Amino acid sequence: MKKVVFTIDLEEFDTPLDHGIKIDLEEQLKVSTEGMLRLKDFFDTNKIPATIFCTGQYAIRNKQLMKDLAACHEIGSHTMYHGSFDPKIDLVKSREVLSKITGQQILGFRMPRMANVQARDILEAGFAYSASINPTFIPGRYNNLNKPKFPFREDGLLQIPATVSPLIRFPLFWLSFKNLPLCLYQIFANNSLNYYETINLYFHPWEFADLSSYEKIPKFIRKISGKDLLLKLSNFTDWLRTKNVIFTTFEKVYLNYD
Repeated sequence: MKKVVFTIDLEEFDTPLDHGIKIDLEEQLKVSTEGMLRLKDFFDTNKIPATIFCTGQYAIRNKQLMKDLAACHEIGSHTMYHGSFDPKIDLVKSREVLSKITGQQILGFRMPRMANVQARDILEAGFAYSASINPTFIPGRYNNLNKPKFPFREDGLLQIPATVSPLIRFPLFWLSFKNLPLCLYQIFANNSLNYYETINLYFHPWEFADLSSYEKIPKFIRKISGKDLLLKLSNFTDWLRTKNVIFTTFEKVYLNYD
């Protein structure tokens, strides 16, 4: 049976800072929450579980929402803060904070911006897997063309790469979903489903908030947002159902992975 895992990076909306736009923490949290509530309603209505990687800072400021999300979804760590990282402190602290708030055993980790973190550090912090590798080339971010496309173990840690197309390693991440015509994205997704049988796709809640007022953010980031993006996601999930896929979480798919 083919499987689809929707993964969500629930974080402070600090993208404007990358483009010279001043935005305080309260607004960052507000925008992300607007999108997360929209996504939560969508997932709840369609009975779709997701794996949600959340920063400790966001969880501390939105405890009730995190408890509500944990009732239906797997919660993983997205470190303590989206904009800074201390591996000696933030790995363990984020796992402990998220576990205390949600009541879940926090097994999964994803590093913001898919940045590199030593596998041993993640494993020693108590995580069972990391989903921090996008096995493709993104200019200005990373070149992971030498990384495996299938899950693998590194220093004892399970690494779950983001899904890329089988041949040319075209990434099926949030930017391609946002910018490609849906029919073309579906071709990549269908080929990947046939090749891997399990695919995982990642988004950010802030994408599903209204970003039209942030005009200095590049158009390829804000071009489709809010309700329009949610409609596109709805159409995509309707198409996935015609493929008889199972919507699931990383924990359920890979807990006993060898």
